[in-house]
Amino acid sequence: MDESQTRILLATDGSKASFHAAEQAVHLAGHLGAKLYVLYAVDKDRVFHAGIHYGEDLRELEKAGKEATEKEAALAEKHGLECEKLVVEGGRAARTIVWEAQEVGADYIVMGTEGMSRLESIIIGNVAQEVLRRADRTVLLVGGHRSPDDPMLSPRSECTDPEVALAEHDTSPETPEKKVVE
Repeated sequence: MDESQTRILLATDGSKASFHAAEQAVHLAGHLGAKLYVLYAVDKDRVFHAGIHYGEDLRELEKAGKEATEKEAALAEKHGLECEKLVVEGGRAARTIVWEAQEVGADYIVMGTEGMSRLESIIIGNVAQEVLRRADRTVLLVGGHRSPDDPMLSPRSECTDPEVALAEHDTSPETPEKKVVE
């Protein structure tokens, strides 16, 4: 790899929002001629609270990390991009993401914003928010809902994940259910 080549770190948690972020990162890497690093950060601190099942839960997260990075690296490779997969055990996910961005010399960090439930976000703090606060480089946060007219994305027919493809066709905004009280 050329030292002057742009580097993009894509942080994933395997969610739909992460796959959407992967699409954006692939598009950006293609236009910049960048190398893509796909990172899954295993939060050992959080797993530790599983107690007696610590080892078992850690192995499950490592397996999930390998699957998530494989899926998103396959998208990059399909578009002819140089890509490296990373599953890194560390403390809090945000700190691991920022640390790994420094390690690989990433110019950009790309990540989805909807990996956690709202309750987890309130209690623990949103990983994307913490990365945005801690990072000393450009961070691109990508929402989980695709816009049908997003100019950064390739045509929908190129999406290889059936779950994501199905979700793409549901473009209606989430609205609360209305009840009429008489």
